[in-house]
Amino acid sequence: MPHAPGSAVTCLAALGPFAIATGGSDGLVCCWRLSTDATGATAQLVATLGGAAAAGQSAGSARPRPVVRDEVRAVAALSQGRLLVASWSGRLACWSPDDASWAECGPTSVAYTQTTSWEAHCGPAWALCALPDDEAASSGGDGCVRVWTAPSAQQRADGPRLTLRAGAGTDVSALCLLACARVLASGGTDAAVRLWRLSDGQLLALLQGHSDSVTALAPTAAGGVASASGDRSLRVWQAPCEAPAAPEPPEPHPAASEEPPAYCTAGPQCLPGTPAVLVAAASFNALGFLASLNPRALPKALHQLLSGDRGSGRDAPGAHARPTVLAAHANPVTALAALSDGRLLSAAVGACVWAPVAGVAGTGGGGAWRCARLLGEGPSVRHQPVAGLAVLPRPSAFLGDPVAAPGCLAAAVAGCRLRVWDVNCGSVVLDAALTGPPK
Repeated sequence: MPHAPGSAVTCLAALGPFAIATGGSDGLVCCWRLSTDATGATAQLVATLGGAAAAGQSAGSARPRPVVRDEVRAVAALSQGRLLVASWSGRLACWSPDDASWAECGPTSVAYTQTTSWEAHCGPAWALCALPDDEAASSGGDGCVRVWTAPSAQQRADGPRLTLRAGAGTDVSALCLLACARVLASGGTDAAVRLWRLSDGQLLALLQGHSDSVTALAPTAAGGVASASGDRSLRVWQAPCEAPAAPEPPEPHPAASEEPPAYCTAGPQCLPGTPAVLVAAASFNALGFLASLNPRALPKALHQLLSGDRGSGRDAPGAHARPTVLAAHANPVTALAALSDGRLLSAAVGACVWAPVAGVAGTGGGGAWRCARLLGEGPSVRHQPVAGLAVLPRPSAFLGDPVAAPGCLAAAVAGCRLRVWDVNCGSVVLDAALTGPPK
């Protein structure tokens, strides 16, 4: 059975060239097979899962019974055809199909079995992200991002491999893996984007600039990250995939070869060659004395003191140029996806395709971008914000066109409907309802 009448589709994941999965406020996950024929494109229901609560059933079975008010918040595709489901209750569930190749070959029916379920967050589980080496990351309303190794029956006993804390009172609502596959980006209600190194969980950077919650993240082909926000803007950040560079050593002290005076060993703020910002703030009469210690470092120290900029180095993780700000939506941006050719797709009520401009210096560290195409909202979902975006791999298999451009199809869910766009020409390939008829 499809999603219940009157429910809303809350998330979307691409499973293959023929398949997508949608989660809803009714606590169910539906798997759909996309196909085309002489009459056009269609979405056929092949399986219905009971979210993070009940056992899954095939499309012809009776409706699963979900946990009351346990709506699905995120769905992620894992290896071997498995699905990881995050719910409002903070639980995660892993589901395995009886035919792992169904998303590739497109059978008309498949059965899923729930292999394990465990409590992952104290509060709603907002986002999921599939990671290399059969790992997955989840984020929730407890301000934490957790990395899980090979979700299985042992997962609840083993616990997460990493717990990354964004801060108390912060709902972490967006996750994405950067192009280098070694850095995880997270964003939430504190309007900041954080970059974490997956090997050890170290915070590499704190990117601030949005004035409202970060709602979605996507990697850029240049190795950075794009963030969408409720402030109706996108920001493209130039973010390194490696560990932050070590702070530059201080400039040589004029008398570095001599034994430092006794007062230079009294505290760490008086080490030779280091701008003593705290001492300079305490007494203006000491400025001449500090200049005699390191005259070239003093102006920089004063500038940092007066402007409030503490610089990079050891005080702030990851120094980055200011981002490129893109603003084309009249409503809060709710979804973001990266196309395989380097373009970005953002959505609010309608959608916009962004293309990087080569050879042109942008206004920020993310380079120059232009709005390549606007995708209309469509009459069936007018004024409904997009709840999820997904790029369909190998669209030629879906369109039956061997020369179809890679990544030219994008699926979006809004309200209770599914739309599939050809982002190259802007046409709607498929517009279908995902809920059953009213009883």
